[in-house]
Amino acid sequence: MVAEKRESLAGSGTAGFASTKKPRILFLDLLRGLAMVVMIEVHMVNSLLNPAYRGSSWFPVLDFVNGLVAPTFLFVSGAVFAFVSERKRPSFLNFGPEFWKQVTRIVFILFLGYTLRLPYFSWRNLSRARPERLAQLWRVDVLQCIAVGLTLLFLLCLLLRSGRNYRRALAVLGFMTLLISPWAWSVNSPYLLPLPLAGYLNPQRGSLFPLFPWMAFMFFGGLFGALLGEARREEREEEFFKRLLFLSGGLILVGGLFMRPFLNPQPLFAPSRPNYFFFLLRLGLVLLLAASCWLFERKRGLNSRSLLMAASAESLTVYYFHIQLMNRKLLMGRSLVSRMKHTTPPLTLALLTLLLIGIMLLWAFLWNRYKERDPRKALLTARGVMVLAALVFFFG
Repeated sequence: MVAEKRESLAGSGTAGFASTKKPRILFLDLLRGLAMVVMIEVHMVNSLLNPAYRGSSWFPVLDFVNGLVAPTFLFVSGAVFAFVSERKRPSFLNFGPEFWKQVTRIVFILFLGYTLRLPYFSWRNLSRARPERLAQLWRVDVLQCIAVGLTLLFLLCLLLRSGRNYRRALAVLGFMTLLISPWAWSVNSPYLLPLPLAGYLNPQRGSLFPLFPWMAFMFFGGLFGALLGEARREEREEEFFKRLLFLSGGLILVGGLFMRPFLNPQPLFAPSRPNYFFFLLRLGLVLLLAASCWLFERKRGLNSRSLLMAASAESLTVYYFHIQLMNRKLLMGRSLVSRMKHTTPPLTLALLTLLLIGIMLLWAFLWNRYKERDPRKALLTARGVMVLAALVFFFG
């Protein structure tokens, strides 16, 4: 299969700004690329949509679909890392090039996650900011969650040499993370932990993606990737996905059924938030989407050079730059969000969203091709952009 010849960079978090072209797992690239497109829509809707339209009959459906984006990204990141780590394990254990590349990727993702939380892109303004503004910096978003998750998956890979033990550990950690999440959310984290760490435990400090329960999606994604690798080595991939379809159907059925308040048994033995069965429903849907993308690749094939697949390959930079376009003061001293925040009707919002998606797809495609043609120049360009950004931050 074509997919067997291609390995995804997103399993290492996501590719850096100027990583050279490497093999990828195409059906997971497709899944991440679709999630990337929806993610842009999510951020536009959350930032710009007039609240009056949230009471419309279509909004709950849109909101539910949007809620699958983050689980998909976390799942895919864990899945691809676990899939490729078996081949990279010797280099990891010997502190070879792949070990240091992985460490660099994790640090880079964590760094970008914090830069997105900066209340001001200026050291002068930041040093004078009020404490309540600085507190924004410590809210945990999806990039910090991915960085911590990859760190844990990486450590497990180093500590557990047996593939079977690795898979068991991922399963146990996934279930434990989910099970203790309601208690983690009930802890008064600002008094238990320092401010920079409190947001990793629960949402009390305004974090959108605390480790509980979001980390469970990465652990279960890692388990999926490890099992997929085993299935491919043993040439029983089709059987693996048939079983996966049954599993996803079961999770969707159980999750959807017991989410109903009158049937939900969770309040009898644990705090009700976050909801175990809502997690199972979303995990089941992500597994169904992964199986569907695998089937699509199997039946129709995938073009690794398409706009969507290029955006998937450049998922980290697409994520970072579309947020910058939305929130930085680029329009006569004001940002798109500050100009249109919570005032935009659906049709205008749809047109703006399509425009932003088109810009990001085209940019990702051109940047991806540039990296293929001249990786060295692309690396120098990326470093130059980061140096320029640092100069603006400290001296601008």
